[in-house]
Amino acid sequence: MRGQSRRLISIIVLVTLMITTVVGCKGAKEKPFAPRFDESQSGSIKVYGSYSNFEALESEFERFNEYYPNVELSYIYLDGYRDAIGNSLLSVEAPDIYCTFYWMWENPECEDIFEAAEDLAAADYGIDFSSVRDGIVRKTDEGKVLMAPVLATSFGMLVNNDLFEKEGLQVPNTWSDFEKVCDKFKAAGYDSPVMGYVSTASYSFEYNFAYPSLCNSVVSNPSMRDSFNNLEPEAGELMRPSLEKLKKMADAENIDVKKCEDEIVDNYDSAIMRFF
Repeated sequence: MRGQSRRLISIIVLVTLMITTVVGCKGAKEKPFAPRFDESQSGSIKVYGSYSNFEALESEFERFNEYYPNVELSYIYLDGYRDAIGNSLLSVEAPDIYCTFYWMWENPECEDIFEAAEDLAAADYGIDFSSVRDGIVRKTDEGKVLMAPVLATSFGMLVNNDLFEKEGLQVPNTWSDFEKVCDKFKAAGYDSPVMGYVSTASYSFEYNFAYPSLCNSVVSNPSMRDSFNNLEPEAGELMRPSLEKLKKMADAENIDVKKCEDEIVDNYDSAIMRFF
């Protein structure tokens, strides 16, 4: 069964990549997805992870079983995943598929986790990674791909197009245009043109706003990367532009921090309902 499961691993990853391709290439001429293996094949696949959204998992399992109705999928949530997964891989109950994370990559404490991983770039798997952005595919020095990206964190702002249309404004593409649009919204009577969830948590507005800018600074200053990774004091200068933008936004009253704290009490539910 282990050999059969190994061959099926590529199926699950391939489905993920095919979905990515369909979403990312609307309008392009697409080939319909076709199962690679015999649909009458039977077996079981055990998946270990730290993902707790079981409703979404159930939906994905159902989609898989539309193609392979005789393959039983089971998912086991591991509490304390960081410490538990290494031991699980050494046990008789080792999973066929397990989740890895970027923080594990090149971490000496996680070497055993990747030693147990399959090379997804191996020719006999036939997985096409061309639809995945190169920057999120991690490869060893030998060119092996030991983990496939399922998702990548994205940052952005929701735009209320109805208000832009009502006020005859265009969605800004530059920081200068952003400031001008905020001024026009304020002149039209909007107290806080920008709203966001503000708290001490890492997903607070200022983090989500400043982090992409910080990443851009690191990419734009390759000579500073080692200092940044080593937490050397001079690397803190890379954060200055993003923090200055935040301060400028608050000083210009383009965002009313107190209003955000009082009116957006939940990071998702209240924010999305306020938006609509």
